[in-house]
Amino acid sequence: MKIPDVQESTRTPSLDAQAASDHWRGVRPKAVFSLDQKDYPEYVDQYHAATMKVPNTQQDSRGPSLDAQASDDHWRGVRPVGVFGLS
Repeated sequence: MKIPDVQESTRTPSLDAQAASDHWRGVRPKAVFSLDQKDYPEYVDQYHAATMKVPNTQQDSRGPSLDAQASDDHWRGVRPVGVFGLS
């Protein structure tokens, strides 16, 4: 374990100096997976919003049809089908 400890003890001050230099110059560290310099939480939020856009749009357009069907069923006296087709 002597060699890894020596390597780490020489690497740590170098990393600390680089981080201080980057902070002073206003340079942000490389982002996760080089995703346009965005932090990972920012990327996940944007990815989630993009992937949920289509299902949310479809659900919004489906809502009025469901409401119309429910009112028609009520007028005709048809009960909604229960879970697994059991009434």
